[in-house]
Amino acid sequence: MSTAMEQQKETAIRKLMEIKSARRGQISAQYYERQTDDGHTLKVGPYYVWQRWVKGQKISARIPPEHIKQVKADLERGRDVQKIGPSDLRVGAPIYCGIGHSWYKN
Repeated sequence: MSTAMEQQKETAIRKLMEIKSARRGQISAQYYERQTDDGHTLKVGPYYVWQRWVKGQKISARIPPEHIKQVKADLERGRDVQKIGPSDLRVGAPIYCGIGHSWYKN
């Protein structure tokens, strides 16, 4: 017979297995000012940057515009993952973090 804790862990594991991709961190939009040839200031951007902490270091990677929607969804699922189950099931790293993409660092 399963204890309540074992059932809670099984439920949490099932929920985690249903998640296809998740990430930790946040996305921020960056804009830069650039001088034009005629001396005017031009605001350029947004450039999207995914930021997260890995082993005590802040890691940043620029995200191509065509990936923003997916990355935002992954970040939302990452926040959901942190809420699932007992603390020993919480994730310390992304389930999927863009490995294989040219913009992925670490």
